[in-house]
Amino acid sequence: MRTITEEGRIKRKQVYDGGKVEGQNTTYRELITGSIEEVKKIKADKRALLDRLNILKDRQRELDNDKQTILKAIPRNFHSEKDVQ
Repeated sequence: MRTITEEGRIKRKQVYDGGKVEGQNTTYRELITGSIEEVKKIKADKRALLDRLNILKDRQRELDNDKQTILKAIPRNFHSEKDVQ
């Protein structure tokens, strides 16, 4: 009867040696490599989305600054479009 630590050592040795996954035709190395590639793809997609988000945030800041500039130029007692005209 094997102990938990012995089973862990055997499993770790199989992983390092490139042994087959139980019940499958792929090795642990292939499985891990595939998982790493999936993670890299997801991270690249996330990075692209964050870059796009940052561009949109910059544009929003520009629009807010323009709005503040326009609002500063309008006197306080003007409350409607008719008053401004």
